[in-house]
Amino acid sequence: MYKGSNTLRNVLAHKEFALNSVSDPIAFYHALYEREKIHFDRAKMIQAPVLTDSSARIEARLTNAENRKASILIEAEVVYVHIRNRSELINRAKGIFLESLIAATRIPYLPEGKAVEILKENYRVIKKTAPGSKYENIIRELLDTCGT
Repeated sequence: MYKGSNTLRNVLAHKEFALNSVSDPIAFYHALYEREKIHFDRAKMIQAPVLTDSSARIEARLTNAENRKASILIEAEVVYVHIRNRSELINRAKGIFLESLIAATRIPYLPEGKAVEILKENYRVIKKTAPGSKYENIIRELLDTCGT
């Protein structure tokens, strides 16, 4: 977890936390800008709120926190798992991959170097969010094809 984040501060202070699986990106929008649309319940095994509409949740207790450069590596014991329904987890790499393909089709129409600039930034994000993935490999090939 990133140093300075509210999430990390809460985990370290309370020594327990819940991981909520959310497959609808609109829920992230609500969490950031329309908090009144987010509803919570009490967790079953820990003293923490859980998202009412999450597809699944994991309740955990902190067992170790290891200091890293810009983050803290959290280790925890899972104490409860609830799966309400199956869903695909969201990873930014999938959407960024699609945007990269669209940018590649626009190379002839954008100012020189602009599409490659977009592809390089997207590649950086994909490497960070989905290292070793098929998305990373294909964007690297795409950048090689574009002459970078």
